[in-house]
Amino acid sequence: MLQYKWSMVGYNINYPTDSSADLVYTGTDSDYFQFFPDDSLHQQFGNQGAPGYFNFTTGYSLSNNSTIILKINTNEHFTILTLTDNTLVLSNPVTLTIVGVNSYQGTRVITFKK
Repeated sequence: MLQYKWSMVGYNINYPTDSSADLVYTGTDSDYFQFFPDDSLHQQFGNQGAPGYFNFTTGYSLSNNSTIILKINTNEHFTILTLTDNTLVLSNPVTLTIVGVNSYQGTRVITFKK
């Protein structure tokens, strides 16, 4: 079980076939994931009112101590790349679809500190 409030340090998406679509976001004091003892997760990050803003709570499960599965979207899994007393690094695959143009496969990496 994960617990605690983890402050977001960075949020990066890399698309190997089109680096112009890459995204780099530096976390602020109001960006965090908070894991609760009841297996719920609150996500808050981004600029309120802007695209990509998240502020919601959902359940989660931890599979094999290495994968976080969100209850709101069981297809969205985060792989735990690093988990220490002070650092949490999550990763998952993402797809960017530009209608009528192309789809790009990428990797999202989110870094947190306690």
